[in-house]
Amino acid sequence: MTKLIQILLLYIQIQQKIIIFLINSLLGKHITINRKTYDKLIDKPYKKLQVDQIPIIEITKKLNFNQLLIDYQNLHGKPLKPIKRHKNKKVQIPNNLVCPRCGTPHQYLYLSILLHFYYTKNTSPTFNY
Repeated sequence: MTKLIQILLLYIQIQQKIIIFLINSLLGKHITINRKTYDKLIDKPYKKLQVDQIPIIEITKKLNFNQLLIDYQNLHGKPLKPIKRHKNKKVQIPNNLVCPRCGTPHQYLYLSILLHFYYTKNTSPTFNY
């Protein structure tokens, strides 16, 4: 049994030498990896940290919805009418929703479906809930 194992090990060593010879003949010369090229340290300076300017925060002036209605009527000569909504509309504006800037009730609010913003009919600012 030991004689058989020795013969098989010799046969495996011969096959290994044949495989190495065939690989070398296909690839040409021996390919060696030079470890020194991979061990070099890369000394690249990082970008310096730049801090952005402090954002300008504007305190918006609170408006009065009733005064805006009076101004609209004086400017255009007719009262501002509430928005006419379609009966089959899928998106509804909640009844308790008011504009945080001017207090406009939900009858005068639009909803931009694409941007998810509400905006009022008589003033231009948008708001998000």
